[in-house]
Amino acid sequence: MSALNILVSSTRQWNPGDEFILFGVQKLLREAFSGDINWILYDRNPDRWINEWKLPLPKGADWSNVFRHYTLEGFDIAVIAGSPEWYGDPLKRFYSLVREYDIPLIVLGAGYNFGAPTAQFDPESGEATIDFSDDEIYCLRHLAQVVTTRDEYASRALSKVGVPHHVLPCPALFAADKESPPEEIRRVAFILQSPEGVQKIPEPMAQGALTAISELRAKGLELEIVFHYIDEFMEFLPILSPIRYSYDAREYLDILASFDLVISTRRLHGAILGNSLGKPAILISNGDTRSRSGAKLFPFIYVVQAGEVMAALDHIDVGDARNRLISWKLATRESYLRLLRPAAEKIAQRCGSGVPPRPSGATSGQPRAIRGKPDSGLPAAEFNDNLSSLAQMLASRASQMCAGRSILEQERAALELALRVQYAYARELGRRINDLEAHVRQLEARMQQIQRSIPMQLARRFQGALSKVAPVGTRRRRCVEVVLTGIRVILNEGWRGFFGEARAYLGSRRGMGKGKDE
Repeated sequence: MSALNILVSSTRQWNPGDEFILFGVQKLLREAFSGDINWILYDRNPDRWINEWKLPLPKGADWSNVFRHYTLEGFDIAVIAGSPEWYGDPLKRFYSLVREYDIPLIVLGAGYNFGAPTAQFDPESGEATIDFSDDEIYCLRHLAQVVTTRDEYASRALSKVGVPHHVLPCPALFAADKESPPEEIRRVAFILQSPEGVQKIPEPMAQGALTAISELRAKGLELEIVFHYIDEFMEFLPILSPIRYSYDAREYLDILASFDLVISTRRLHGAILGNSLGKPAILISNGDTRSRSGAKLFPFIYVVQAGEVMAALDHIDVGDARNRLISWKLATRESYLRLLRPAAEKIAQRCGSGVPPRPSGATSGQPRAIRGKPDSGLPAAEFNDNLSSLAQMLASRASQMCAGRSILEQERAALELALRVQYAYARELGRRINDLEAHVRQLEARMQQIQRSIPMQLARRFQGALSKVAPVGTRRRRCVEVVLTGIRVILNEGWRGFFGEARAYLGSRRGMGKGKDE
């Protein structure tokens, strides 16, 4: 049997948590499906899209090693590897092609996206809904072989639209190939986020986390700080140590393997990766609904407030957690495989039957061979003529359809080109606006420097004293202004300019006097 071609939705070089989920999904599918697998990535990384999530079309030429095509011919399975981004605009092309080519779909670890424009969540009642597109509803109802959610809110949303599913812990639990449970807690990995940048945390949580780091070190624990994003690493590099970071998400398996406990600020999948390695974890949530809901199914992730870390640490029974955590992980794995194995057999039969994925609406099975004289009673020559005419008509229709598809492809390409031009124009305008704003800030800073300078302070004091000695509108003030004007002319134009201005001023005064006499 040839290798299975699997289109899998995830991200690379964006959120390491997405890749942790992908590692677990790949491990489960390798166990459920026998034989080789070709993994083709549908990359949801917002860096690839025009205007991030708001306009998910590729910006400019896309040379990354990911799926960016418009056909699924020859593909066997489509897989969505969890996270809250399992629907919406970034997956529009994914669902459209899965539906068009009638591809079996597997969704593992779907979470509720509280910030999505198509999601409506009522925090008081806990009501959760999602406005799915027609393609999403069709694929989830008719093509999905297995659907699992990682939280109760995604489960409620799917139940409302009649999609069968199961609620199981996030498959990132299976990212690690082997566990290294601790004997005691001596070394702690503290996954820290910044109050600025990507996936930022509130300032009070950041301050509470830094306080917890100090308290843990004061207790004598060996602690290292782990960052998932380069911006966080660069921000804290000059002020914190020792720290760990890698651009390669798979390296976090080796990084965390050397620790006994994982503590994380809202990075749920950092804590899950700790559990995957057989280690208990503490998640600092501070009431965040998303991280708390995802952690509910993990009995060995202890969810606390920033000020409760030390108390949670004192209540962790390492021996009990070590023994029960591994058993729970194995039981959860079997729950997944009980769902995946029947689906794998069904998909294997489909692939082994020689029936390739086809656009929906096409007939199934192989063309039936016509042997001997047909039952219609027509002479063979007339039947052959009719058959030839039918074949020509079908060929003409097929040619028209190909031409129509070509026109649509050209229109799509023209639209994408226009969007990219608009994007480039908007980006240039944005750059110019940024330059102007920077120039304005420089001028404002210069004005502040001038206003704070000693000459300016003296000038303000002189103006205040002048207003008291020679109030505006008085003859005394007019005389002072004439003297100041004369000094200004001497400084700027010299004595010759001063005498010229003086003659003109005296001449105008004489003219005014004559006018009054007349």
